Amino acid sequence: MTGFHYLFSFSSHWIMAMFGILVGSFFSVSRFSSSRYAWLSAVLVIVISLAHESLVEFQPMLEWVLLVLPPVAVVLKYMGDGDILIGIDTLIDIIHVVLYVIAGSAFVMWRFGGRISKNT
Repeated sequence: MTGFHYLFSFSSHWIMAMFGILVGSFFSVSRFSSSRYAWLSAVLVIVISLAHESLVEFQPMLEWVLLVLPPVAVVLKYMGDGDILIGIDTLIDIIHVVLYVIAGSAFVMWRFGGRISKNT
């Protein structure tokens, strides 16, 4: 194992943790937070994210609907590979994941900001 593999493995696990934090934060600051089943909604989002590729294979038009969910399947695809070839497809996937984390973080911070200012 090279340093690149360790770096890619660490970053993949960090991204997966960020997805969990984003989904949990989204459901804690949204109108679902008062619901008894907010945790179940968060779990449903993660399960659908894991099944993304199978759902798109079954019904291709779902790809556009599932774009709002975390791209967990993209990260898992690279976590299972022994050798990682850096090509245009890999770079597009990395950009997609990074943009999702940045946009999701900005959205959650915006939502937290609105909720914190109302509570004070």
